[in-house]
Order: sequence, then C-alpha cells, then structure tokens
Amino acid sequence: MSSSVSQHPKMTRAQKRGLESARQILGPDVRAYAAGRAEARLSQGAQWTIGIFGAIFAFVLIVFHLFLIPGGLVIAFLYESIRPPRGVVVTGSGVAELQLNLRNGRPKAVLDTVPYSALESQNVSKQGGKLAMRFNDERVDLKEKDMAFLTGAVPLEFPAPPA
Repeated sequence: MSSSVSQHPKMTRAQKRGLESARQILGPDVRAYAAGRAEARLSQGAQWTIGIFGAIFAFVLIVFHLFLIPGGLVIAFLYESIRPPRGVVVTGSGVAELQLNLRNGRPKAVLDTVPYSALESQNVSKQGGKLAMRFNDERVDLKEKDMAFLTGAVPLEFPAPPA
C-alpha cells in the first residue's frame, strides 16, 4: 500500500498519513486526500463548552470575586467545535467527506459522498481566499492547491451520477 502513496511525490507527510487512514476506512480505491475546514456552526460540543465555562465563570465571579479569562485550551476546543476539520477524498466512485479525529487529524468516519461533478468549477465557490466545496449537508473550505490535487485525481471519463 505504501508504494501507491509514493506516486504522489508532492504530498506532505500529513497528507500521506491521511491518505493511508482513508484507505483503511474506504478501501484501496482512494486516489487523493486533502484536509480542510467545515463551515462555521454552533455545534453541541461548542454549546456545552460555553455553558460549562459560563457556569464556572459565574460561580468564581460570585463566590471569589475573580474575573476568569478562558485559557488557550478552551479557545482551541471552541474553534475545533465551531469549524471542525474535514477530509475530502477522491475515490473510484466519487468524492467523500470524512470526519477527522481531533487528537491526531486522521480520518475516522465517512460523513457524506457526492459525485465527481461536485469538484467542477461551477459547483465550487471562492470563500475568503479558499475554495468552498459543497456537500449535501455542509460546505468544506480547501486550499486552492489541495482542490487542484483532488481534481487531478478524478478520471477523465467519469460516469454520470445516478438519477
């Protein structure tokens, strides 16, 4: 399996690890992998974090008359909850969106699949210096070079999506 990764010499080490992990989930037919961020939303994890920190903040303010400032870990967790990392892979049958593990950044589950046509220019929009690719339920922002890498892995003659 590692020989198939070496055919992509411009991939970073993290991309190679992500590709190998995606192949463990989806099988050997994964052709390309890129990581991006999902659109911002107030997830349940973010709501819990805000609620717990708010309760602790109020308790400490009332009891000890101290003003708490959230630490870097709370802010980092909030960012990861609001704009979660996502993986996008090109397979033999289409494009898949993967949930990435917060601890190590490797793919952990398939969230959605779409046909190759989702990578066509009319289906991709520019959002703040990045390219936004739309899946059924959410938008994933990718760097331009990652999008080019994904579109380069799409076969020239791909079947039309089922009606």
